Amino acid sequence: MKKKLNNKGSISVFLLLVFTSLLFLAGVLVDAARIMTAERNIERALYTAARSVMAGCEPTMAGEFGLYGMSCAESQAEFTKYFTINLIERHKNLAFIAYDIKNIAISGANNSSLLSSTEYEQQILQYMKYKGPLLITENIVEKFKKSQVGGRIEIAEKSSDLAKRYGELTDEVKRVNFTMQDIQELYQRDPEKSLSDLKELQESLKIIRTIDINYQENIEDINTKLKDLAQENGENYTKLSTLAEHDAIMENIDLLERKVSNNISVLRKVILLKKDKSQQESPPDILQDWEALPQITIAPPESPRYLSTKDIQAKENLLQKLRCLCDKELEDSWLIEKGDFFENDLNLSLQNTEQSIAEQTVNLCNNIKSLKNMLKKLEIIGRNRVLISEYVLDKYTFATSRTERNHYFQKGEIEYIICGNKKEVANILQVFTKIWSLRFAINSVDRMITSKITQPLLRFADALVEGFIQACADMHSLYKGEGVSLCPSVEKNLGIALKYSDHLRFFLLLQDKEIQLARMRQLVQINVKMTNPDFAINNITTHFQGSAEVMVNLWFLPLFHLDKIGIKNFTGDKYLIKRDIILEY
Repeated sequence: MKKKLNNKGSISVFLLLVFTSLLFLAGVLVDAARIMTAERNIERALYTAARSVMAGCEPTMAGEFGLYGMSCAESQAEFTKYFTINLIERHKNLAFIAYDIKNIAISGANNSSLLSSTEYEQQILQYMKYKGPLLITENIVEKFKKSQVGGRIEIAEKSSDLAKRYGELTDEVKRVNFTMQDIQELYQRDPEKSLSDLKELQESLKIIRTIDINYQENIEDINTKLKDLAQENGENYTKLSTLAEHDAIMENIDLLERKVSNNISVLRKVILLKKDKSQQESPPDILQDWEALPQITIAPPESPRYLSTKDIQAKENLLQKLRCLCDKELEDSWLIEKGDFFENDLNLSLQNTEQSIAEQTVNLCNNIKSLKNMLKKLEIIGRNRVLISEYVLDKYTFATSRTERNHYFQKGEIEYIICGNKKEVANILQVFTKIWSLRFAINSVDRMITSKITQPLLRFADALVEGFIQACADMHSLYKGEGVSLCPSVEKNLGIALKYSDHLRFFLLLQDKEIQLARMRQLVQINVKMTNPDFAINNITTHFQGSAEVMVNLWFLPLFHLDKIGIKNFTGDKYLIKRDIILEY
């Protein structure tokens, strides 16, 4: 019989091996759970610390302008403090995880400074989305588009050609009359020179004929457009009449052309006779066929009505009151150094009593072109531009504003945004000129359409004078806080009156966005510096990146010497956790 082997104790060894393996596995799982817990705690502490320091944004900037941002350099110490408080366990005798903070930092994300126009605009749009629908501005813009000012401008532009044609006609007639006078005095003594002048005179007469024909065609074209505009609006209109003297001019030209042709033939014979001595006929006999050249006469138009001294003084009196309104000037040391904040503003010239009708018309045409460009730009204005313009009117002061703010410029902030002068009064006066020019153009164009005067040049003169007077009256109303009609003759169809602030809206909508945002930031910095002299907007960021590097202690994993086999983040009995977060206002 075989003898049985002794197996006593084998089961104990097996159980010991199993138990040890389970113990190691449990230890690994415990350390893994501790690492995962530590990662969550570190990330939570980062978010909590970041939100805590973000709550300490610059109070004046947030309260006055609805802008949120902070300086990361100034917040570093607080960020470290809040992170540490939220991470380190308070019960030292029961430390489930021991944290060893190696590095903690907060920094601004790329291009997150408020000097970035994209970030600054985004902050404004975020603020404005809580302000409700912008029906007022959108309604005004739509009314402006539908006011038919565009059609009136087209007629005014075509009408301006009449004055140009008239000026060209009178200049050419003067030159022709002067030439004919020279020929009359010279043709017997110098037939060669007179012959050359007569040929030039022929060309000049053709030019006069062309100008006159274009003049007539312009009047017919304008009358057609006046009729169409009147029928569209259900209005009455007075068409322009053809100047009676132009019929006489055409008759004079026909007569002159015949006489010039005859005189050219006479001078050619004289020149040939001088060269051929065999001819019996003498030059004086041939010159008897010379026909005198009569002067072309243009009856001057009736004397137009010019501006009176009282009319001009009314505008100057209002300007003088504005000059006394305020006179603060920006200090260079308070301005943002980075950026280009200059703009080529359009300064529209104004007519005076010494100018001719043609010169006054050129000035009116400048204003009309500016108005036309304004209407074209309004066609492509997006909602974001409307939001920004409303933000400006909500947060900044202007000349007629009744809201009192503790700002550096008490009255002229929006005027500074539009014009960019360092002196407050200079901005207010420049905006006055801009609004006055706009009112002058609208009122003059409207008067040109509705006038009962049929004579073209008198109609221009009347439109200029009435436009000037009405513009001055409008400015008085605007600075008293009252509204004025967008376009007087179609006010009944529009049912809307524009105040001073509404005119500012138009200029803000049409202004270059980058220039506008730059000047808005200048005012933010200046106003915050009044309470916080160390404030600099270029240090303020809106997007933040927080990072932390923390070592946590391990209980069981060090037994495997994971750092020696190249597994990252393990160092002896420690494990390194790195976490990054990004937050924004």
